[in-house]
Amino acid sequence: MRQLASHMHDYYGDTPRGHRNADASLAWHLGFFCHYRQAEEEGDNEGNLPPLEALLRCTDVSIHARMVEGLAVARSDSEALRNLMLMARWEANSIAAAAQTSTKNSYLSKHYSRG
Repeated sequence: MRQLASHMHDYYGDTPRGHRNADASLAWHLGFFCHYRQAEEEGDNEGNLPPLEALLRCTDVSIHARMVEGLAVARSDSEALRNLMLMARWEANSIAAAAQTSTKNSYLSKHYSRG
């Protein structure tokens, strides 16, 4: 994910406007990706997910913005992972609340429900 952030910053340029555009684009992609994380597997529910997986499935845009910040300050893949893991632990309650809301009101369930 840090490489994606790096590529976006390279694409948009090393200017304040380029950084804003890259950050906005990365936040949008995080929102897009969270809807396509693998659906709940048999016997698995949102409360039993590892913290990082729960963070990646989270649909809360404010958390996506904080993820972008955590990736932006990371100087290595291991530092980016550490930042995201710390965030996942700190935001566990927000992520759980967003997960309950997202399963009830997700874009996919609204537009592609069976029946």
